[in-house]
Formats: sequence, structure tokens, C-alpha cells
Amino acid sequence: MKALATFLLVAICTNFAFSDSKPVFLSPLPDSKYNKVSSSILLKYEGNASQLLKESNLIFITGSKSGSHQFTTKLAEDNKSLIITPVNKFDFDENVNVYIANKNRSIEYSFSFFTERQDIKPDVLEIMKRENPFFEKSQVQIPFTNGQSNNNDSLPSDFPNIVVKNSDGPSPGYVFLSNFTMMATTIAPYLIIMDNTGTPVFYKKMTAPCFDFKKQPNGLLTYYSQAAAKFFAMNSQYQVTDSFYCGNGYTTDLHELRLLPNGHALMMSYDPQIVNMRNIIPNGDTAAVVTGLIIQEIDANKNVVFQWRSWDHFNIVDAKHEDMSAHTIDYVHGNSIEPDNDGNILISSRHLSEITKINRTTGAIIWRFGGVNNQFAFANDSITFSYQHAVHRLANGHILLFDNGNYRETSDTDLEGEPRSAYSRAAEYSLDENHLVATLVWHYRRSPDIYGYAMGNAERLENGNTLICWGAINPNITEVNPSSEIVFEMTFPRGIYTYRVFRNSWIPTGLQINSGNESPKNMNLYQNYPNPFNPSTTIKFDLSEKSKVFMYIYNSIGQKIEEINFGVKSQGSYEYKWNASALASGIYYYRIKTETETLTKQMLLLK
Repeated sequence: MKALATFLLVAICTNFAFSDSKPVFLSPLPDSKYNKVSSSILLKYEGNASQLLKESNLIFITGSKSGSHQFTTKLAEDNKSLIITPVNKFDFDENVNVYIANKNRSIEYSFSFFTERQDIKPDVLEIMKRENPFFEKSQVQIPFTNGQSNNNDSLPSDFPNIVVKNSDGPSPGYVFLSNFTMMATTIAPYLIIMDNTGTPVFYKKMTAPCFDFKKQPNGLLTYYSQAAAKFFAMNSQYQVTDSFYCGNGYTTDLHELRLLPNGHALMMSYDPQIVNMRNIIPNGDTAAVVTGLIIQEIDANKNVVFQWRSWDHFNIVDAKHEDMSAHTIDYVHGNSIEPDNDGNILISSRHLSEITKINRTTGAIIWRFGGVNNQFAFANDSITFSYQHAVHRLANGHILLFDNGNYRETSDTDLEGEPRSAYSRAAEYSLDENHLVATLVWHYRRSPDIYGYAMGNAERLENGNTLICWGAINPNITEVNPSSEIVFEMTFPRGIYTYRVFRNSWIPTGLQINSGNESPKNMNLYQNYPNPFNPSTTIKFDLSEKSKVFMYIYNSIGQKIEEINFGVKSQGSYEYKWNASALASGIYYYRIKTETETLTKQMLLLK
């Protein structure tokens, strides 16, 4: 340690000029606060960083409490990003120094950062409740006419009752959603894909609430599991094939997962930290729990190749509707990440009422739209947006978002000049990013108005329709055509919600039909093959008549671990490839159930 200190002192006093070797992006940022004690260090250069990888013995890391650190280094797939991972964690509340020298024993670059005071894990449901303290109160119920329940005896008794009002002209495809509640109820959480009648073509019962269930551009289905605190991906046969989670010690947040064409993933984390708010406001809590926002880009090897933190860019007091004297302060509440058409990213920060454009190479803020730091002039929109969700860049270059409308800059009035009650809307803006002008070109308010004070999203569909999830209110879903006419609407029972909804094309089964066989005269269930298997096996069965078909998987003690709804299938022979990569070795049972028969067989998983 003494020798290292001597070297550093000599090196720092040496004259040098290596500005061209300064990283274009690094994480943690110099002088930044509240960094995780398990943070890796990321250095991104304009050119190839492989030489620095070869000379990692010229990198030195010291903590003011923890002392000198050993570390491993790896080069990310872009060959520009060097990832430095300390073997041991840093200490809490310490200053960490990073030095990079060259062969001439001169310091090319050095910086320091500060670690967090203690580690606090965010609570998923508590975060959802922060969207509104009166989550289960004052809900307006919209009466439905000509709606019909599509539940039937084939659905589980704990499946949510879906009521659909379907007019002419809904978009083709299927609706993707996942239900949850914060009240005591007999309704279980499910992943659901349903058609335009409200009939599920796929559902899967979950042990805990799930969020953001959707089809990604690469065809995978992804969802956030509260139980696992990470995202999972399923293939077209509903088999879990991958998982996605934040690095550097951050807990993965439920609000967003975006899979990119290069195989990378964009995610976010909520980051509670102990902050002495007395240093910011006179009556602040000296040990307030303040929650920041973390944005990460993860490569295909699960390396963090980009990290952006609200601590480095946003002021806590800019969340003007949050109580700055409280013990807990959620000053950002990020809820959306959108890859922009120029390679950068857009994020939505609900408690700032702000859409922010971020340079995906350097992390610098390009512009801020909405909130107290708004840089845009609003045209054709006197009320602006407030506490929004789900920012999207449309094919025409416009911005579409769901405006919850919790707080508005200007009070709107009705035809008699009286103040309107709060309401939500979908809003589309044309952005002149050169002259910083935002023009409202379209918006939709349901008649009567709906106030979805929490959650929600708006999605522009291929045929020009707009699918709107109103969040914590019923009806949950409305689809309107370009003329703002309702063409589809759906609701859950009171107190049952879905965080978001999406509509996509989908082949609603993982079954493959063997059309070359003669029509079977009897229902048969065959032995899986291979057996034993690892990790996947093929299950084949025959149907002698048209029927609804379900498959159930049980473990050796009879616990049901998976349920798959294949929908209605015609007479024929079918096979299904089942993946057990997430399960331990052992004996399992598979059961095929139709409206008239049930057949069961045993299989062996050996890993």
C-alpha cells in the first residue's frame, strides 16, 4: 500500500498530456454520490480499448476505508468499453479513487466517487402505491352496455372476469396483459393473451403479481416477476428461455424492459438512498430515504455497458409535488424507456412530469420536455401533461404518451366556465427539437372523462388505431380509431388492474400439428421423448374430436407447477416441446385434459 501511494504521488506530479485518452463515458461519474458498494467501473472510449485491457496492471483502485482493491477486467463486445470489477465490495460511505497510468508511469486519467451510506432494497408494491396514496379510493365506475363476460367453466375459478364491449373495427391481433390487485381477493395473478372477444388464447397462473407482459420486437414474450425481482423471456411455445436483471448491485424495477436489435436490453432500477435533506431544505429529514432512478443497458453477456443515474443529473427539489420534508421521497419515479430514432433514449419521469432525452453514448441530457425544467414551448396545448406514463416515438416522428393528469399547469374548464374534475388522456405531440416547440396534434379523452391517476399507457397500432390502458380505473382498456371512435373496450372487476396493455400479432399456441397422420379415432397421450431428458422434451398426444385442451405439469409430490391453455383444437395429432431449464432434476407428471377426458404420464428430468 505504501509503495502504491509513493507511485501515485510521483505519477501525479509528472507532466503529461493525454487528453485524447480520456473516456467519452465512464461510470461512476467523477465526484458522484450514492454509488453502490458493489459497483463495477465502466470506461468507454471512442477507439479500441483492448490495449488498456492488456495493460490492466496500470489501473489502480483505492478506497478511503477499504484500501487497495484487486479487480478483474473484461472488454465488452463493442471493443470500446472496459469493465473493471473489484473482487471485494467497497465500504459504505467512502471515497473511491481510480487511477489509470501509462507505460511511462504517468497518470493518463484519474477520478473519484463516493459510495452509498447503506444498502436499501426497494419494495415493488410500495413503489406502485407511491403513484397515489389513495390507490383503492374514489374510483369512478363506468357502466357498460352490451358487454358480455367471456368466462366459462373451462377457466379457473380464480381467473379474473373479463368483460368486453366490442364494436366494429378493432385492430387485428391479440391483447397482452397481466392482472394484479392490492386488495384481499380470490382472484389470482395471471399472464393473459386474449382475442377481441375477451377469450384467453393463453394464460399462465403466477405465484405473485407480474407486470409489463408484452411481445418484444424479436418475438419473445417478456414479463416482470415480483417474486424473482427480474424479467423473464418466453418463446413462442411459452417456455422460459432467458432472464434479464440489472447489474452493479441494483434491484431490477418492474416498469420497463426494452430488448434492442443488437441483443442488448434497457432496464431501470429504483435506488433508495439515505440523504440528509437538512442540507437541501431548512426542515428536511436528516436521514430521509430518497429514491433515485437508474437506467442500464445490458449486453448479451449480461454486462452493464451503459449506466445513467438521476443522482448525477436531477435535483431532488424539482419534484415540486412531492413533500420534501417527508422521511421518504420518491423524486423521479421513472416508468418508461424508449429507444429514440437517432440511437439515443427517452425516459419518462412521473414525479418530475418530464420526458428527458439522453445521449446513449455520453449520458448527457440532450433536452427536457415538461416539468419545472421544461425547455419547450407548448403550442395548441394550454394544460400540458402531468405525471405521465409510457412515452413512445411514433413512425411519423411524433411523441405519444399517456397523460395521467394528476397535476396540471393550467386549470381546464367546462362549457359553462366551471373547473373540470381531473381527467386522463392520450396525447400526441409534434416536437421541433431545433427550435424547442412542442405542438399538440392529437389527443383523446373518453366521454365521460376517466381519471386514471396511476399506471397506464397508450400505444399507436399499425392500422392507426390507439390502444389506451387507463391504469387504476375501470374501464381498463379502450381502443379508438383515427376518428376517436371507440372500437374496443374491456374491464376487470373493481380493484383488479393491469399496469399496461399491448396489442400484437401472435400465433396463439405452442403446439405443432402432425398433419400427415390419419385422423385419430381415440384420445391418446404418448410417452415423452427423449426420456430421461435435459432440459427439454417433446410431448405428443392425439385428439379424437374438437375440444378445449389444457396441459398441466406436476412435481413428484403432486404440486401443479405449470398450466398451459392450448385453446380449442380440432381432431388430430399434436406435439409440444416443453422446457424444464428452470427446474431441478426429478420425477414430473404431465397431464392432458380435454372437455371429456384426462390422461397422465410420468417423465424424468436428469441434469
